[in-house]
Amino acid sequence: MRCLLGILAMGGLLSACATDTSSFISTTAPTEIAVAPASFLGGLACSDNPGGLASYVLTLSAFTDAGDTTPFTLPSSQPTPCSVGLGTQKLIVAGALYVAAIDAYDRPAADLAPFGGSSSGSRHMLDANGKVIAPRWTTHCGNGASTATVALAERSTSIRLCEPLTDANPSSTSLSLSPAQLLGPEPCSIASAVSVAVLAAEPNDATAVGLGGSITLACDAEPLVVSVAAGVSYTLHATATNTSNVWVGAECFVVTKPGETVTPSCAPLSASGTVRLDLRALVDDDNERRCPEPHFYDLVGELGALTTVPLACSKAATLGPLDPGIRAFSAIIYDQHGQSTGASAACAADVEPGRLVNAVCL
Repeated sequence: MRCLLGILAMGGLLSACATDTSSFISTTAPTEIAVAPASFLGGLACSDNPGGLASYVLTLSAFTDAGDTTPFTLPSSQPTPCSVGLGTQKLIVAGALYVAAIDAYDRPAADLAPFGGSSSGSRHMLDANGKVIAPRWTTHCGNGASTATVALAERSTSIRLCEPLTDANPSSTSLSLSPAQLLGPEPCSIASAVSVAVLAAEPNDATAVGLGGSITLACDAEPLVVSVAAGVSYTLHATATNTSNVWVGAECFVVTKPGETVTPSCAPLSASGTVRLDLRALVDDDNERRCPEPHFYDLVGELGALTTVPLACSKAATLGPLDPGIRAFSAIIYDQHGQSTGASAACAADVEPGRLVNAVCL
């Protein structure tokens, strides 16, 4: 409020007060030390899979200057999802030097609590059952005052020089095959059993002995966990005879990650399949392409034409949905003017439900 005193004509005195409605917004940024998960995760990634890195706790220590050898340890952070960065302003002093200790866990942050309560600042964590749990991974960022991060006034300064995470309890890389994952949340309402076969493993995984052939799981079976190599991309084919006595199937995909147990993602079950047909590698006796650009072709099956428009020789075609079983068809090749070249190809494919298969053409 501003008050003005005025002297009136007759010697009177008037106090005039007015309210100042202007507001003052501080633009001063806080002094903060922050850490980004990317600075310490290295080759690991946040993961919800069993055995995957899910959360971490940050503990800062402060040096007053470069010659300080007895740092002051600040209260630890709350357990935090590893996808979220942390920044702290409490007890951060501009010009001071900070190093960090990172404790990482293969448990969600929601399943952890600081020993002594959320306000204790304890670095030690309790699990969901109230038992002390050791971190799965640890690392530090900065090693003494000489490699510490300087807190800059009115700025958020990111901690740096993080060492690779050390795994205190390495776990195996595994693939989990669950009837519920393959058939749905109520697998026994779909089929009494499901079979799983590996269609592809890239790069090749020689350790997956248990996946060399087809594995059959009862609908009420516990998940089958198989040790596999890390970094392998699997294509699987799950099939079952459903309660209506119809053969159904689905393709599933998964990429294995070091130290984690992963589960495949599957397409919806289907009673039909699809065929991929590619004539680009087909050559005649003179080693010339039988279906060159810019030619086209039509496909004719046992029941007549399979295509409504000509297909370009320069591209692979996908046919479907088709009923399971051996399917044979012929490709009639035309030039770019629609005239028959006299060339053709005989193709066949063994169609399976829920799967894309390649046709063999001669």
